[in-house]
Amino acid sequence: MRNIYRKIAKMYGVTVADVKKDMQEAIDYAYKKQNKSSNEKIKQLDVRYEDETPTTEEFLEYVLQELKSQK
Repeated sequence: MRNIYRKIAKMYGVTVADVKKDMQEAIDYAYKKQNKSSNEKIKQLDVRYEDETPTTEEFLEYVLQELKSQK
């Protein structure tokens, strides 16, 4: 995971902390927004997480599994 954050941070010229913070804000927004499409609701149910919204790690784990299954 750390490698992913570092590559993104380097690509955009920001810190790893900035990448994690921005990603978490985007995830929180997506899960808390009121007007979700049915597709968004269904996809969000596929992600396993423990709190109110997934952490960046939980979300990335899901994305990586999806990518692996599409190969």
